[in-house]
Amino acid sequence: MRKGFRIASAEPEFPRLAQNAADRAVSDATAGHTTPTTRSGGDAPRSVELGHGAGTSCTAPCSFAAPRLSELTADASPQTYVHCANYSGEWNAKALKVLAAQPFVVFEKYHKIFEPPICDEAEAKIAASCAAVKKISPKVQCLMYVESDWARLEYSLGHWFKAHPEAALQCPNSSPESPFVTTNDTIYSGPGDPDPEKAYTYATLLVLLLVMLLVLLHAPPLMLFRRYNYLAYDFNNSQAREMWIQRVTKTVAGGHVDGAFIDGNRGLFHSGITGPCSKEKQAGWAAGLQQAVSELAQRLGPNKVQQQHCVTAIT
Repeated sequence: MRKGFRIASAEPEFPRLAQNAADRAVSDATAGHTTPTTRSGGDAPRSVELGHGAGTSCTAPCSFAAPRLSELTADASPQTYVHCANYSGEWNAKALKVLAAQPFVVFEKYHKIFEPPICDEAEAKIAASCAAVKKISPKVQCLMYVESDWARLEYSLGHWFKAHPEAALQCPNSSPESPFVTTNDTIYSGPGDPDPEKAYTYATLLVLLLVMLLVLLHAPPLMLFRRYNYLAYDFNNSQAREMWIQRVTKTVAGGHVDGAFIDGNRGLFHSGITGPCSKEKQAGWAAGLQQAVSELAQRLGPNKVQQQHCVTAIT
């Protein structure tokens, strides 16, 4: 569950801690090494946390991030970049200047999630933010976060899959109720402290008090938590692959987004979401994802950018 984030009433900006951490990461990278930390959930060390503000989530992933697939080598020079999301809306002028000073920027899936339309059209919202960054510094490479596991409703593509479930992953052993492979995500959108952990603690107490009050008053519940259910992409399906590819190519064609930061394929195109599926379907899914990524790279062309999370080389 995403916890401790709120819709900020004032324009959000990066905390000073963010720039200091980024400076340290740049210094480390210049010295030939990085200073990784581990995120929650047991992920492999891969990022320097930049701190949190109201309605924000930012990291500056370290390691070797090549600017183009064709240039990816084992001895690629280290870079730092900003990978971020502002839940409530656009960054203010000060934050945009910080972003414009980076080699490249990745806008996350949750970027502007509470900006109308809520939990939809992340492609357009990210493109607008890339345009704002490039207005300050046209040379900054601006990437859209692209998931390869769940058809998240933050994107227009996720709503397309919801309307076309035949393109989503189905496995007989998924659950007794439905063959569809799904997951849930709950996002807190109520009041809270800018510190995520404190906000969760305070918000939990507040919600308990409100629920008790509402029960006593027989009032309808408040929308403090938003719960979303996602289908999974089925890369065995040619239509699913094509829609997944077009989501990026159409956004890039707008002229502000330079490419895709592709996540979810840490296992060399295999994914844990296919666990309920047969071995044959798992293998087909992995081959389909590799095919989709390779075709996307070809369609983007040599002058565009494609990033692989925890870098996966594609030949």
